[in-house]
Amino acid sequence: MCFEDTIAEEIYNPILAGMKESVDITMRGLRLNFGGYDEKLHTFVANQVNKLVSFRASPGRFNLMMDRLVRNLKNFDQSQPYAQSQYYLNLILVEKGWTKAQLLAISEIVTLEMVNEFIPQIWKALHLELFVHGNLAENEAKSLTDEVLEVFHNGTFVRPLFTNEMDWIREHQIKEGTSQIYEHIQDTHANNCVDMVLQTGVQETRSNMLLELLVQIANEPAYTVLRTTEQLGYIVHTGIRRSNGAQALEIIVQGSYDAKFVEERIEAFLKNFRNTIVDMKDEDYQRNVNALATRRLEKPKTLRALSNRYWHEIESKQYSFARAEVEVDDLRKISKDDLLQFYDDKIMAGSDKRQKLSVRIRSSVKEPTDVDGAHKPAEEEFGGVRVTDIERFKALLPTYPRPEPMIKLPSAGADTLSSTFKEKKY
Repeated sequence: MCFEDTIAEEIYNPILAGMKESVDITMRGLRLNFGGYDEKLHTFVANQVNKLVSFRASPGRFNLMMDRLVRNLKNFDQSQPYAQSQYYLNLILVEKGWTKAQLLAISEIVTLEMVNEFIPQIWKALHLELFVHGNLAENEAKSLTDEVLEVFHNGTFVRPLFTNEMDWIREHQIKEGTSQIYEHIQDTHANNCVDMVLQTGVQETRSNMLLELLVQIANEPAYTVLRTTEQLGYIVHTGIRRSNGAQALEIIVQGSYDAKFVEERIEAFLKNFRNTIVDMKDEDYQRNVNALATRRLEKPKTLRALSNRYWHEIESKQYSFARAEVEVDDLRKISKDDLLQFYDDKIMAGSDKRQKLSVRIRSSVKEPTDVDGAHKPAEEEFGGVRVTDIERFKALLPTYPRPEPMIKLPSAGADTLSSTFKEKKY
């Protein structure tokens, strides 16, 4: 935050000249994005990386950015219920993460001196991956890499990360045949929210296409039933949750009705929707397959969109650069019976392979729209078990493996001390 705010004025003219720059924080480090005209890119990248490496926060800017950070953390409880449901969903399913309360507690003891002492330590050990895409030849890309490395070294020794320092964060796996419920009370908005996730497993070609085809077919009926006909809420979303190599069907409904009642109506829709698949005519089924295939095979409209697609494959270590073609080819082999079997196994209530997690955000501002029987204890429904201690719950869950990469490359990072700690002359 401090760095981006500091350089905002300096890069104003380069931005007007067509250059682009951003610094993003990820779960595994920093991601630097640069773009613009190739003849100026080397200079622009080296200059910005040099500023980042040598950056030190000033007292005034530090206080301003820290106040903004603390305010954002404190105000999270006032965010929309669906945003809170996403937060708690990630907190439960992602293997590692920090709560807003933990971040707020640490922010209260962080000082300017601590930040400025920490910054140089970041660059003492690192792993660097560069993706260069566009109007640059291979030798120019290698030259750019050397320039960036020289900036990081800056006359000192930089240790590469060890392989085991680059562990992947993984997704927790809800036990098959179980239904878990987590509830949170918010006192800002009058609306409630249900975020229901049905895990389908690790991302792989056939599972990806079954889930995408299911969402393709279910999206419009779900909106029609839950939003238009039953009017359960003004926000209704049916989509795919993909995180850390795992995936799931996700349905979000936010509105004034009691969260338990809304979840019951979602379950009723899923039960009835099976008949929609069964009764679907072959030509209607094929129309949905073709619509999904057309959307997946659509070419990116900009270089940045194509770059983002390739970078996602690199960042996820899956390296399926022809993913659209490979998956659409498999999509055309999926029959309606295949989709029904997938639905019966992973979506239908009562299946011993179903893995369900429901996050409910309840409002204490006013009573929900009254519905008979909507206030029964949460444990009574669908065999669900309430999660009361997130960390204890996570400690008892297994994690999904990472997806199998399309291209098998050696593990990133250093393995031996002899090659890693060999001193270099600068």
